[in-house]
Amino acid sequence: MGVNAEPTVRRFRGLLMEPAHPDDGYALGPSLREHDLEELQLCWNGTADPGILLSKSIETSEHSFVISTEEDKVIHAVWGHGNWLSGNVRSGLAYVWLLADDNLFEKYGWAMTAYARRHIFPQLDELYGVYGNFVMSKNLVHCRWLLHSGFKRAAHAYIGGEKFSLYLRYG
Repeated sequence: MGVNAEPTVRRFRGLLMEPAHPDDGYALGPSLREHDLEELQLCWNGTADPGILLSKSIETSEHSFVISTEEDKVIHAVWGHGNWLSGNVRSGLAYVWLLADDNLFEKYGWAMTAYARRHIFPQLDELYGVYGNFVMSKNLVHCRWLLHSGFKRAAHAYIGGEKFSLYLRYG
């Protein structure tokens, strides 16, 4: 079952991953990590409302998912992927993104990392030859997570006056 398979729920170490709905952005928006919120606001124009911006991210991704706790269904992250059609990277590449609250990496970091390394990234490797994303350089939690997950820092760009690094993974 790939990450682009029919809608299904996946359980791993107390977490659930299931297809996202644009309304899920409004649930996660108020609790986003500070650097994730800043990245989101720099990358989307028109509003600073994190719920609207997350909803846009979900809608524009080919596939997107929420990560919540199995026990109480609190959404701790939203992530998505698809083909990169425009922006700072030329066509032919794919993107993957993840925006989370502080609890995802503080309480569930090992579970999320293990699941991503063993299941998510290998499946994305099969779908895409090269994929990645721009991450605000001061967002050290995500920068380290990507580096430890097999991504390579490939380039830098300035978005909204902030330095971003492009991280790529080769499938």
